[in-house]
Amino acid sequence: MSGTGKTRGRGGLWWPLVLAVALLVLATSTSACRKLERPKPDIRGVVTAVERTRTDTGDDALGSILVIGTNEPDTGYDRAQIAITRHTRILESAGATRRALDVEGLRPGQRVEVRFSGPVRESYPVQAMAAEVLILP
Repeated sequence: MSGTGKTRGRGGLWWPLVLAVALLVLATSTSACRKLERPKPDIRGVVTAVERTRTDTGDDALGSILVIGTNEPDTGYDRAQIAITRHTRILESAGATRRALDVEGLRPGQRVEVRFSGPVRESYPVQAMAAEVLILP
């Protein structure tokens, strides 16, 4: 094999290895980007009722809201009775920033997106616990 400039053996195995490593890096970076995306809201609509519960009972429950919206391509429900607990994040969207609020910040007439936590009771309206309530501008 003299004079051809081509080599056989281990030198020919490098390009599949480099390709495999490159594909692995690409796949993990794509999944990492997906993790940074916000999960889709379960419902988007208007708060039509707010009910607060006593906070001196030692219970996690802080109250509930009734949200009425429309089925949209990125939401799953058009009407929901949603429990608010001490673990629920309540955020108000103000342009590019978000401000944390407590349950007192929830009022009828606000447009919200809600992400559920845990199982959903398939009644109508659906009943669920809120992981996050985002008050929209």
